[in-house]
Amino acid sequence: LDCAGECSGDLEFDDCGVCNGGNADQDCNGDCFGNAYLDECDECVGGNTGLDECSSNVDITMELHSGANLVSFYAIPEDNSLYNMMTSLDDVMVGVIGEGLAANLLPNGTWVGSLSEITRTSGYWIKIEDDAILSVSDAIPSDPALTYDLHAGANLISYPSDISITVEDGVSNEFYQYINGLIGEGVAANLLPNGTWVGSLTAFDGGKGYWFKVSEGFEFNFEISEESFSRSVSEQIIKRHPQGMSYNQSMYQAFYFIEDILIDSKPISEGSWVLAYNEEVLVGARQWSGSYTDIPAMGYDNSIETAGYLTEGDRIVLKVLGLDGSLHTLNGHIPLWSNNEIINTGILNNVEIPENISISSVYPNPFNPSTNIEFSLDRDGDVNISIYDINGRMVQELVQDNFSRGVYSIDWNASMYPSGVYFVKITLGNMSANQKLVLMK
Repeated sequence: LDCAGECSGDLEFDDCGVCNGGNADQDCNGDCFGNAYLDECDECVGGNTGLDECSSNVDITMELHSGANLVSFYAIPEDNSLYNMMTSLDDVMVGVIGEGLAANLLPNGTWVGSLSEITRTSGYWIKIEDDAILSVSDAIPSDPALTYDLHAGANLISYPSDISITVEDGVSNEFYQYINGLIGEGVAANLLPNGTWVGSLTAFDGGKGYWFKVSEGFEFNFEISEESFSRSVSEQIIKRHPQGMSYNQSMYQAFYFIEDILIDSKPISEGSWVLAYNEEVLVGARQWSGSYTDIPAMGYDNSIETAGYLTEGDRIVLKVLGLDGSLHTLNGHIPLWSNNEIINTGILNNVEIPENISISSVYPNPFNPSTNIEFSLDRDGDVNISIYDINGRMVQELVQDNFSRGVYSIDWNASMYPSGVYFVKITLGNMSANQKLVLMK
């Protein structure tokens, strides 16, 4: 008889005394009816093993500097409240700002504001009073295939991995048609029409936040794969400013991508510094690395550290500090400053400024409906730029503002006016310059 009572049968008791059981009642440790099991690391734990379950949860540490830090979290604990996640910064915390949300830490340890918790898909500005280390324990890693629901405009998002990948690897070219540029803390990337990425932002790093500027809404995910991990990403060390000069990182920033710079009609040398000023205040700097180098320009973010920095509509002054120590003011098409923008300037140079007020060019002329007026000022002062018709009547005041000595350009859109002859008049003190304009519709 076998274990089932069948004559000439072949069923047998297994090691646990179960007829034809096939040792199915043994746990992974070989104990009958035991409680050991395989954890997510494929190790036998619990029961009589004496081993505890492994965990994929991680501890995060970030070195933060005094001021504004643009961060995100590739792993988040179950308690994702600000109180829990920012507790290591209580002694130096000023506040946390997300996209359209913000929170401040009161002296009594209470968080107030519209931002109450940290999410996996978002990036954040963390403002602190001194250098510190942000520590988060027992955080659950994000799925690298995390989906981001982007809207048209600027989106402040996270990077869902602790492993760096290049921008080229991380952003699939299927999204190129929607992307206008990427902005990190003090760095930016611009996508040229030929599909080439340019700028100082070359890789996505764990713990960093990024602004994605897009033309329309779409669902996005990073291309994070073992193949992209296998391609090493060398750490890029970017000097922030020349020795003896400095500026503070602001939550408000813009980037001027310069196609080329000519000094006395010759390209500048790599390693030269391009400096950004708001009047006499240094607000950004970058070493020249070739065509489409991006120059950061910081704005005033309501902190004392950024007092005197740029505000909406300010005129930025760009200068070149050559390898020989020479300093040149740059001229050309340099648009007004605007927060969180990627701005293309074309080719800039150090054209000599005439010893009087002048209109150097109007192009196109005749035009329809817009033309660009380039002019130079031989001194600082209040400037008025107005358009007059053939009868001498002012039809539009373009500018009434204070300018520094230099070369500038301004556009006039005449779509609201009929065809005809007009005049642009630029006045500085008791000096003025005029130029005929022909609008042909």
